[in-house]
Amino acid sequence: QPNCLINSRLGLPVSDPDIDYETLGDNQLGAVYQKNPWQTPGTIAHSWGYHALENDWKSTNQLLQALINNVSLNGNFMLNIGPRADGGLPYESVSRLEDMGRWLEINGEAIYGAGGLDLRPKQHDWGKLTIKKEQGTEKVFLHVFNWPLDKNLRLSGITSNPKKAYLLADKLQKPLNFTQSGPMLHIQLPIRQPDAFVSVVVLEFDENVILDKEVAAESTFGGIALHAGNILEENMEINRLETVNRMVSPEHLNLKKDQNISWKVYVSEAGKKKMSISFANPSEKELKAEVIIADQKHKINLSPTSKVVVEPNQNYYTEEFVDLALGEMEFKTTGYYTIQFRILDEIEEPLRFNRIWID
Repeated sequence: QPNCLINSRLGLPVSDPDIDYETLGDNQLGAVYQKNPWQTPGTIAHSWGYHALENDWKSTNQLLQALINNVSLNGNFMLNIGPRADGGLPYESVSRLEDMGRWLEINGEAIYGAGGLDLRPKQHDWGKLTIKKEQGTEKVFLHVFNWPLDKNLRLSGITSNPKKAYLLADKLQKPLNFTQSGPMLHIQLPIRQPDAFVSVVVLEFDENVILDKEVAAESTFGGIALHAGNILEENMEINRLETVNRMVSPEHLNLKKDQNISWKVYVSEAGKKKMSISFANPSEKELKAEVIIADQKHKINLSPTSKVVVEPNQNYYTEEFVDLALGEMEFKTTGYYTIQFRILDEIEEPLRFNRIWID
């Protein structure tokens, strides 16, 4: 069967010459950028087939974000429906498919034939990026899940200079104003988002898009969070105190003495920046640590933290993560900086490091 495609569910790796594409687990969305072809088989509801008492329907927004997430990581999203015995479809399935169809009529250019950019999977907290090359022009599509309150969309990690920015839903392609400094791009958005689910901004480039894969991204509202997901060091274990579906405590790194972690940041405006640290110190003594920026060393004392009561009952406790203001640090010039953090004291129980915030 020369026209038959074979996926990886046979138990063979995607590197095997007889495997055409990789398929993830049922409803398992992509988590990393991959160059090989891959897809997620997903459902609109919980059940794959028709279930008369089905009550676990995914929203249109969930389904669109699943589709966009996979395409942004160079993958595909295969959506299953469960028809009745007579071939009819439940209203819930039809309404979601119609919603997605209307969205794709306007924004399909950002999905069909598009791929992903090899940036961190969670680079931006406002949404995802896809890319497509057409007639010598590269288009980067910014899928905005969370329309910023200040109408300033902050894009991090592209150093190429776009020639134009506009809303994909705008047939006239009215230019959006933007400013760029290094890998940081700020786009001025209209007050109202054009789509109720996901709005798409287009950036056009005359050249191949050049990425800065290491720089820490700006948040939706301006500051920069330095955390386990954007450190420069590789293969460090990211921890959570509870199971993933509980999500009581934040992701964190367990750090001991002289265990350095570092980040690459870009400062668009020179001057003093406020900084703070979020952590949990389960030991019984105060710990000394330091933050290093260029020639500045900022010594800090991290006091022991306690536990807090959380659901489901008064006997369930977890570590309390606290915020500690570090004062101001000076960035003398515009440009790139490496920021380092390390523990100076010997400790039996590791410090639980959540993040450093720069504002």
